[in-house]
Amino acid sequence: FILSPHDHRTLYLGGNYLFKSTDQGETWRILSPDLSTADTAFVNPWSGGITRDVTGAETHASAFTISESPLVPGVLWVGTDDGNVQLTRDDGRSWTNVRTNVPGVPEHRWVSRVEASHFDAGTAYLTFDGHRSDDFHPYVFRTTDYGRTWTSLAAGLPDGGPVRVIREDAKNPDLLFLGTEFAFYASVDRGESWHRLMNGLPTVPVHDIVVHPRDNDLVIGTHGRGIWILDDITPLQQLTPEVMASDAYLFVPRAAYRMHSIVGGPRPNATATINYFLRESPEGPVRVEILDSQGQTVRALRGTGSAGINRVSWDLRYEGPMEAQIRTKPPGNPTVVEEARFRTQWEREGWIPVLSWGTQGGFQGITVAPGSYTVRLTVGGGQYDQELE
Repeated sequence: FILSPHDHRTLYLGGNYLFKSTDQGETWRILSPDLSTADTAFVNPWSGGITRDVTGAETHASAFTISESPLVPGVLWVGTDDGNVQLTRDDGRSWTNVRTNVPGVPEHRWVSRVEASHFDAGTAYLTFDGHRSDDFHPYVFRTTDYGRTWTSLAAGLPDGGPVRVIREDAKNPDLLFLGTEFAFYASVDRGESWHRLMNGLPTVPVHDIVVHPRDNDLVIGTHGRGIWILDDITPLQQLTPEVMASDAYLFVPRAAYRMHSIVGGPRPNATATINYFLRESPEGPVRVEILDSQGQTVRALRGTGSAGINRVSWDLRYEGPMEAQIRTKPPGNPTVVEEARFRTQWEREGWIPVLSWGTQGGFQGITVAPGSYTVRLTVGGGQYDQELE
């Protein structure tokens, strides 16, 4: 069941036929012939062995994945759970089963995902999941000619991990995401190589992937009944061979939003994420500065120096004021408390106050005004600037 990327009132629904509604589901019409194999082994309700399978889990032969080209209305791909890959280029008036053009995949393998490209109407991505047939190989393919030929993209993926879903990024044609039974992967070269992208994600089947079109957050749905979000994938979208060959690179940051609570209680977490790439860990410090339109430093942050992509966050505030320290507790003043939680930082800086005023989180700077700021990365003798809205 999908929404058309061209018209929010148009919906598609997959059974063994493809159904279409142009009035948000009030009425429907059949858009295709039977797109499945109609194999009686799959549609027989008396499956399941000695007793009838009353759950319907063994009774299928229907569309499992649908994708409409974001570029050309009416170019529709449908993959079925009994192995067919159907294509129409004229909004359902004629259909072609391109499944026989896919090399090296046994018949009746479940089509787990078909993904129409955001950049070329003839390009699509295809995955199969064969674990129901005791086939645990990863099957990943790409076509650039409307399914006449297919190229395998499974090189480098471990055997034994069936593929559940593939997704193409909407801003970078070389950036692909892949969910398998055991891991999550990303490719920055259009599927020529894959990299595990777990970063705290447990070993769990990844069944669906969405890249938020406005916020560039990567959202996945798992068979562990979890929704996991990788905030701000703009550095992945901007990662190119030229970036990875450079000593350092500051990515263009996404727009940051300053939020304010109107109902009281805790303030929303409003931050700007600043991402940069380092080919190697530098010997010296990594400095990140926020400058205003006059070039004055608003905030100085200490960056991390790991090889690869690094991230620091700015809370959209100026530097906070120095906290006044006292060495003796005023008689009868209960608001002066020992702040042991600040001692670690103070000890590193070489001075240990005895008492401080209780401030529930320390002294914060005021929030900055909306506008344009400059992010400046200084590392290894180089300086890199990008604009931040």
